[in-house]
Amino acid sequence: LAGGVMGGAGGVVGIFSALTRIVDNAAGVLTLDKTYQHHRTVAQQHKAQRMNQGLKMGFDALGKGIKEGAIGMVAAPITGAMDDGARGFAKGLGRGLIGV
Repeated sequence: LAGGVMGGAGGVVGIFSALTRIVDNAAGVLTLDKTYQHHRTVAQQHKAQRMNQGLKMGFDALGKGIKEGAIGMVAAPITGAMDDGARGFAKGLGRGLIGV
């Protein structure tokens, strides 16, 4: 019985892992930010040896992504406004929102 429960839980975790990997790969392809793509490639080369190490790596990556996204949403409109006024601000806002 315990083996069946653990096997079922492992299957759910495996499916969740596969789905998050698909979303991650799609996000990596859709972004046009070469720096992000490079950092993502380097991060994918590091493999966790234990579950707690994998969880830490995942939460670190999540936190870094949120931080970088927030910075981009603020910095892109400001940079655009300095370059091209209100039109640049609008372009920068769009770029910040889609992560370009």
